[in-house]
Amino acid sequence: MTTTELNPTLSSEKILAFPPDPERARLLYARIKSRLADSFRQIAAASSSVIEIDETRLAAFLDSLSSAKKISPRYFAIYHEMLVAADEDDLDTVSRLFAELTTADSTDHAVPSRNITDEHLGTGNAARYKRWADMDPENPLSLIALTPADYDRMAAAAREAFFLMDAGAPEVSGEIRSLLAEVVFASGEADDKLIFHGISSFYLWGTVFLNAQGHKTALEVAQTLAHESSHMHLFAAALDSPLVENPDEERYASPLRLDARPMDGIYHAAYVSARMHYVLSRLLASGVLSPAQTEEANAACANHIKSFRSGYDVVVAHGNLTPLGQSLLANAHSYMQPHLEGIS
Repeated sequence: MTTTELNPTLSSEKILAFPPDPERARLLYARIKSRLADSFRQIAAASSSVIEIDETRLAAFLDSLSSAKKISPRYFAIYHEMLVAADEDDLDTVSRLFAELTTADSTDHAVPSRNITDEHLGTGNAARYKRWADMDPENPLSLIALTPADYDRMAAAAREAFFLMDAGAPEVSGEIRSLLAEVVFASGEADDKLIFHGISSFYLWGTVFLNAQGHKTALEVAQTLAHESSHMHLFAAALDSPLVENPDEERYASPLRLDARPMDGIYHAAYVSARMHYVLSRLLASGVLSPAQTEEANAACANHIKSFRSGYDVVVAHGNLTPLGQSLLANAHSYMQPHLEGIS
């Protein structure tokens, strides 16, 4: 599939452009949501002869899915659970999961903050979220709910982060609001092999997880929101065409993680480093930051430049990129090039 076929209302130029774009993000989200509805229809059609499905309720759910601007990410998890259950011929579970599809609750344009608890996510969903956020068997995670005090601190930091971006980089906050349905806060165990900073998952489309232990300031939250939403932007743009064609078994040094990563991960790391630099540069130019925040942003920008340079060099040296991957990364490099002078 060519880049112009990604969406009939999105030009190739618009898809490939580097700067955040709320309108493009809305269209990409709608495309993902439409694919989810089609997938539920296909599973229902394939299952109708072996399980009972309430067709009226399913039709009402699909209608609400179509009309909602954004939906609860749990529906994406439910879909993947259906696939697992169907593959295991677990018809009772498939039937139970269809029964969970009632009316799609919409978060509209808001990006509410959640704790990783059933109180915030709904009965049984804390365990569901933990399961689908922890999909790397080499680096298992322990996602732990926050205390009320830590949750309040993180929620306040998220509000301030959106306030700063609305004032100084509205295209960034607009894109984040178009791609994300919620921000979920958690912490990890001290003895985990990998301490997560932020998580975005195709299995919980629209959710970003932030580790409270790694976010002390509003600017740290803003950068992670830009970082993780940029992953989602790439996921959506590459839904029908990969970014790289390197085998997953190949591993390379990552600019953002201690462990070696597949080429697709290195590609993402370079791209999101450029996006984090972008949001901080926009905030610095806008004059909305305090002196302390200005110092913090300048130091972080320097790190993002180095991270982009490191990741970009690995991709150029070893990456087998598709035309889509080449174009997206070239536009990110064009943005970063003025900042790369003197960085080896």
